[in-house]
Amino acid sequence: MMMCSTSCFSSKGGSDFTSSPEPAAASRMLCPGPVTSFAGDTLLLIGLTYNTAPVETREKLAVSESENGRAVEELCSLNHVGEAAILSTCNRVEVYVVTLSMQQALIEVTQWMAKRSGIDVSELKWHLFTRRGSDAVHHLFRVSAGIDSLVVGESQILAQVKQVARVGNASKGHGKIMTLLFNRAIEVGKRVRTQTGISSGSVSVSASAIDLALSKLHPAADFPSARVLVVGAGKTGRLVIKHLVSRGSKRIVVVNRSEEKVDAIRKELKGGSIELIHRPTTEMLGCAAEADVVFTCTSSETPLFLKRDVEPLPPLGDSSLRRLFVDFSVPRNVGSCVSEAVGVARVLDVDDLKEAMEANLEKRRGEVIQAESIIGENLHRSLLSVAALGRCSRSLLSVAALGRCSRSLLSVAALGRCSRSLLSVAALGRCSRSLLSVAALGRCSRSLLSVAALGRCSRSLLSVAALGRCSRCSISCSIKLLSIKLLSIFCSRLAALGRLLSIKLLSIKLLSIGCSLKLLRISCSRLFALD
Repeated sequence: MMMCSTSCFSSKGGSDFTSSPEPAAASRMLCPGPVTSFAGDTLLLIGLTYNTAPVETREKLAVSESENGRAVEELCSLNHVGEAAILSTCNRVEVYVVTLSMQQALIEVTQWMAKRSGIDVSELKWHLFTRRGSDAVHHLFRVSAGIDSLVVGESQILAQVKQVARVGNASKGHGKIMTLLFNRAIEVGKRVRTQTGISSGSVSVSASAIDLALSKLHPAADFPSARVLVVGAGKTGRLVIKHLVSRGSKRIVVVNRSEEKVDAIRKELKGGSIELIHRPTTEMLGCAAEADVVFTCTSSETPLFLKRDVEPLPPLGDSSLRRLFVDFSVPRNVGSCVSEAVGVARVLDVDDLKEAMEANLEKRRGEVIQAESIIGENLHRSLLSVAALGRCSRSLLSVAALGRCSRSLLSVAALGRCSRSLLSVAALGRCSRSLLSVAALGRCSRSLLSVAALGRCSRSLLSVAALGRCSRCSISCSIKLLSIKLLSIFCSRLAALGRLLSIKLLSIKLLSIGCSLKLLRISCSRLFALD
């Protein structure tokens, strides 16, 4: 693994964290200043490859075909990303974005990758590299041409670039710039393969892995008669089976969920002397127990073989031999713990292919130089097209950014108006409560004054104690009812009752005086009668 101490958030175009074989300076010389300058303001690549990160890190960031569209939409929802594309293979995860703010987009995409992988940003940035503008376009062309691959000239990467273009168009992650770049990258990849010999011979990852597996087998082992198991019959599995047949394998067991894909491979091989046997996934461990070499190439997110699965497997005929597992998958199908099963198994993954790749690169060095020339010819033409599209795209991105900003400002304004309204309501509420309190106090004061006046008028007729009990009773009732209005009505009625009571008492007093006078008159008449 190659790393250096350059900061992830460097402001220089084309900066990265690892040394790179790309002749970035040469590509810049091919382009006029204004074109390179514009591209540097628009296109950003953030990624990691087999050169910058181990498979343990790459598998956490890997994006499957089924997830690619949704992941692109997530990237496009970021504030400073206008268009996006993700190229994810077993050897690389690269994110291409169109942006008006390099620094902000770099931060947002890095945080998105950290969140997706569960790796802290401070750790992840040591494995990332960046390319900007023309350097990003040049890198994409080299990848599509197979120059930047682990196996130089391999053909699978061009099909994977085509798949990225299809997914981007389907998910609306590609605008005019990204569509143009990937279409040109596909054109460059085709031209390099037709005009050079870079793809001649054994140049796929699967073919190289099989050759490496052959070299790791015991010298006395007869590969054509070796018991071979292939787990998975997808694109990679089909290539593995074809290469095994070309190397002389006579009998291959294929574990796959359905038999249809195995039947399709049989038809491609057109019968022949090969015996292709299908087994369901439920029989995988039993098939592994009968195999000398196990090739795994599925899209499973979790390991298919762990140490606890491999240790109980019976030993091979020769006690000095170990069962060989060759894992093509990212995320890995064979757990790293399997290598700990001493004397039982040996594991080769995509990172172990580097020794074979170095020899492959040496053989194709002349073809690489010719391919670089083709890339240089197409790079300048592509950047001019990007610049023409970019002037329009930059305006659209600015409008989109302004739109997002205006929506935010409108939201803030609406919140401000709402806040002012709420403050006004609160102020009015406080004022209303104060006025109500004053009114209630006023009504209460008037009621108490009426009661006091009534008390002064009625002191001669009623005892002060009785009037006090009545007053306390009326005040207690008013508090329990919690209604100032009812208190006022009650007090006014009490005053009226007092006045009525005073009148009645006066009438009774007058009546009593009248009766007394009558009794006095009767007494006087009787007295005169006795005389």
